[in-house]
Amino acid sequence: MVMLLIKIARTGAAAAYSFATAIVACLFLFNPRWMWLRFPRPWSHNTLKLAGITLDIEGMEHLHGPAVFVSNHQSTIDVVFLPGLLPHTVMFLAKKELLRVPFWGWAFGRSGAILIDRRDPQGAIHSIQNGLKRLPAGWSVAVFPEGTRSPDGKLQSFKKGAFHIARETGLPIVPIGLMGAREVMPKYSLLLQPGTIYVTAGAPMAITATDGVELEQQMRQVHEQVQRLIDRSVARRDAAVPARVSEALDSQSA
Repeated sequence: MVMLLIKIARTGAAAAYSFATAIVACLFLFNPRWMWLRFPRPWSHNTLKLAGITLDIEGMEHLHGPAVFVSNHQSTIDVVFLPGLLPHTVMFLAKKELLRVPFWGWAFGRSGAILIDRRDPQGAIHSIQNGLKRLPAGWSVAVFPEGTRSPDGKLQSFKKGAFHIARETGLPIVPIGLMGAREVMPKYSLLLQPGTIYVTAGAPMAITATDGVELEQQMRQVHEQVQRLIDRSVARRDAAVPARVSEALDSQSA
């Protein structure tokens, strides 16, 4: 019962801070780029701290732009911690349904996102093209190429959006594999669980395809690399569990 109350308190504090920040951000929507350059990192770091969530990161040296950052998508919490890791000069490719979330969704949509309708593939292409036209020089793009959260935590097939963006802009793709987000914020759960999210970033990968066949091949290569990075994250998580158990037993016997 005590642990449940602590989780409720942590979730409430994180949610209150997150939405309060979003309300303040909305006050600066007359200059959304100014807001996006200043709010995401402190918002991300403080929200995670209040929720009792930590990050274990490998490959931080690869998380610089300009690039197209592609990551597997496990949980809603992904859109909270990734802005704290990526360059502040980044636009996220996201579903337009986020605009339905009061304040937070409004601020996110107006300040640093290319919003697409997943039910309208042709319209999504136009939204991406229009978004790239307003992408400032030197900025990056962040994409969840699965298109939605994985229902079971396993890596799903990739959509082509991120690869078309890389080919159009000439930016390399930086693959990211994460593990632990589903445990921290399970699907359909309103409570955040204190814990660690493991993030592994890989070296940039150039997208040089000149036709559809080559693009499909490079998509498979990136998909395989993201899976390898997920496996590295899983290995670090699994190695950390025995260490924590050992520390707990040592403290009990002391």
